[in-house]
Amino acid sequence: MKQMEDIVPKISVIVPVYNVEQYLSKCIDSILAQTLTEFEILLIDDGSPDNSGNICDEYAEKDTRIRVFHTENRGVSSARNLGLDNAKGDFICFVDSDDWIDPLMFESLLVRTIDTKADLCVCIESVDAGIELEDRLISRNESVNQLLAFNFPSSIYLGLYTKAVIGDTRLSEVIHYWEDYEFQLRILLKSNNILIVNKLFYHYFQRVGSANHTNINDKILSCLFIPKELESFELNSKLISTRCIDNSYSFFLFQCIMSLLKSDSVSSIYYEKITKLSRRYFFKNIFSDYLFFRYKLVIVLCAISSRLTYWLLGNKIQTKFLLK
Repeated sequence: MKQMEDIVPKISVIVPVYNVEQYLSKCIDSILAQTLTEFEILLIDDGSPDNSGNICDEYAEKDTRIRVFHTENRGVSSARNLGLDNAKGDFICFVDSDDWIDPLMFESLLVRTIDTKADLCVCIESVDAGIELEDRLISRNESVNQLLAFNFPSSIYLGLYTKAVIGDTRLSEVIHYWEDYEFQLRILLKSNNILIVNKLFYHYFQRVGSANHTNINDKILSCLFIPKELESFELNSKLISTRCIDNSYSFFLFQCIMSLLKSDSVSSIYYEKITKLSRRYFFKNIFSDYLFFRYKLVIVLCAISSRLTYWLLGNKIQTKFLLK
């Protein structure tokens, strides 16, 4: 009779863990509650300063499907990559350590992925009340075009990937904001069939201290490496045009500006950086297909003075009009 550790799991679930002792148990319990039980959980303790590492070890002692890796703090992409390097399953799923998932997620996505022979199965982030849509199988071209237009789910937490399509692809460890987007693009460029499942299985918990609730910093500005990566992809893919790259510069610059405006405090160095970037990408912004006029206006204001823009809009009620 095979021991549990000898059984090859169908799904490897990679969970990067950092400073989440208040939320981690709910996350792990939601994975253990899955109707499909043939999975392994790789808990990557990324040098957590709180009790998260001990919680991981306690769960591993109770369930042989759980493996724990303790490392020094290197960031979420490094943690995910370590999980990918050690995954045994034929399918890969990512779960954030302060989120939770529906009990039917693994079984539902796996059945659909196998039935459609998809390389990647992605569920939706939200459901419109009273509207039920059928699943859709789309091509590489359509999925890449949608992602480049920011109409395709970029979060890797929403997907079930075949291990074969991931291969040796790993997340960039120099991009710390919107890093999922760049990884997702490289996976889509390798995929033949992508299944969109119109059901909500993944649940986010936005907490203070997460990437979306942090003062402007160099990690957030690192998302501007993504358009540079697109320029290198362009050489090998006819799907990525110069226009797409220009649009991505304006889009990610606006993400940085929004982070600036939502910051409680801003170092003078970031006023200087945002102003310089707004001037450098001024014409890409003006001709962008992705940004509304009011967004473009904000970048124009930042090109004049990001400090003035922050004084006018930063951390104030006026910022809400940008999010409509």
